[in-house]
Order: sequence, then structure tokens, then C-alpha cells
Amino acid sequence: GGDVGGTTGSCTCTSCNTGFFGVNCARLSATCTHDVESEDCEKHSVNDMNTLFNTVSNAAGHADNTGNSIMGKGDTTMMAVGEYKCTEGACSGYDNYNDKNMLYASALSGELKCILDDASCVCNGENQSRGLRVDGSGDVKLSITAITFKNGMARWGGGLYLRDGALVDINLCHLYNGRTTHSGYGGGAIQVSGGGTIVNVYGTSFTGNLADSSNGNDIFRSDGTITIHNTCPSSYSSTTPSQGFALDTSGSVEGTSFSFQCICLIGYSGIVPDCTADSCLATFTLTDDGVDGNYYCINGGDVGGTTGSCTCISCNNGFSDSHCETPNACQATPSSSDD
Repeated sequence: GGDVGGTTGSCTCTSCNTGFFGVNCARLSATCTHDVESEDCEKHSVNDMNTLFNTVSNAAGHADNTGNSIMGKGDTTMMAVGEYKCTEGACSGYDNYNDKNMLYASALSGELKCILDDASCVCNGENQSRGLRVDGSGDVKLSITAITFKNGMARWGGGLYLRDGALVDINLCHLYNGRTTHSGYGGGAIQVSGGGTIVNVYGTSFTGNLADSSNGNDIFRSDGTITIHNTCPSSYSSTTPSQGFALDTSGSVEGTSFSFQCICLIGYSGIVPDCTADSCLATFTLTDDGVDGNYYCINGGDVGGTTGSCTCISCNNGFSDSHCETPNACQATPSSSDD
């Protein structure tokens, strides 16, 4: 979106799109727009797992890895669009409850958000790690905005574990395919615990979460309060949210108990409530199951369908199944050229 100016040998690129900066408008910024570039704004812009971890994680003493604690209290950290995974960078690791966390923050306030509002910044726990644990927020709010927490797994709170007086707003997020394995606790998407913990949820979708205990596939509250609002956050205050599925919860949940959308999520186009599923895109990522329009389709398969209903057909000879991932058994032939 930059405007080129100047003359040969002295060219410039100005008026970058919001969220980009630098001499070519090619660099993502956390808090800077247009042509502003400084150490203060650049350091909170993240575009890979290493940078995200070192910016946000700060929990010392209760994690394998502490991180560099770059994000100060009240700061904003902006995530670039894309998928963040522990197999591609540093993560917090095991905590004092022997659960693995992608990110672990203590007494942290401010905002962790995606550069776009369609939740196209994805924290993928890869069915091994919880997305984010928050121990308190220092009596000031922490906002988590427009992030998908996908394939999180822990004994409790598969996507988010919010505790010990944390004050958290969850805005425009998508909590998908989280799982908890504890025999009593649950919260495949979210667990809330600890006196003084206050969680408010706006315009957030819950899909496919599971608690092995059957105690709150989506939300488990053991203490504190969590409120599901049927209104959108302030940036979308004029939008009437689209109501989705009823949530499966354990422990009292204030407000209502439904998923809500204020903006069409990644893989959909339009304006709520008229979100239209986009065509599916083939990927080589094993965990892509089409919920966001990305679908694992290999070995010559042709991807088809739309977000939420993706298919992979016309596999190369010798392969089959839903992703064309399974080699077929060999068959004997009389031809000497068959190898």
C-alpha cells in the first residue's frame, strides 16, 4: 500500500498500510504505522514463534524456559498473520503442574493481538501444549484479541488457563479443538481458577473442544468469574453478534453460554451474520482439517469444498483416504515394467 516517490537514486516509499513500516513498507509493526520506525515500536512486533515467546513469556521459576520478558506491563504485542508452533521455535515448556505451555505469563497486562481481526494469527499447540497460561495480571487488564488457539492440550485448560487474580478480556478469538486429560477438571478451551480472577469474553467462537472428564468441554470454572457477553467489543460496538452453538460448561458461567461472532473468521468472507465459506486451500500441514479453509491434501489430491467441508479427491495412483495420505497395498501384475 506504499506510495512511491522521489527520483532515481533517491526513491522513497511512504504512506504504508496500517501495520507496516520501513523503507519498503515491508515490515510488520506492533504499534507503528506509516513511516515511523524506532526500536520502541519494532520490538513488540512478532512474526515467528521465537519472537512471540521471548516477547510475551516471563514466568520465572515455574517453567522450563522463561523467555526474555520483552513485553512490559501495559504494552501491546502485535502478531503477524500465520501459524505459531513449538516445533518451529522456543516455547515455555513444562510448568509446575507438569503441563506444557506455548506461552506462560505472570502479572502481565496490556494486549496480545493479531494484526487482523479475523483470528488469522494461530497458536497451534499441536496436540501437545496449552496455548497460554496467565498467572495474574497485576490488577490491570490483559486483553487477548483476534487469536485462534488451536489443538491445545493440557490436563486442564487446553487453550487458556487463567488463574490467580488474572483480569482478562478475550475478544474476537477462536478456541478450536482444545483438549484436557484430567479425570476431574476440564475446560478444553478455557479453565478459570483462583480468587479474584475475572474473565470477560466478547465475540469469541468455540469449536470442537473436549474434556476427557466430561466436565466442561469448552469452559471449566473452579473459582473466580467468567462472563460470556452477547455484545461485541468496543471496536465493533455497533455490530450485533451472530450467535453460534451452545457451550458445554462446568461451574457457573455468567451472562450467556453461546459462541458469538462479530466478524467473519479466517476462511469466510462477508459481514456477520452473512459469512460465506471460502474455497478450501491444500496444505502440507498434517493438522489442517479444513475448519479455517486449510486442508491437508497430498500425493496429487485435488482439494475441494468450502471451509468446514473440505475434501481431497483424485489421489495419485497407489494412494487413498481422506487426505490421500495412505499408501495402498501393492498388487501383483504380469507386466515387467511395473515397479
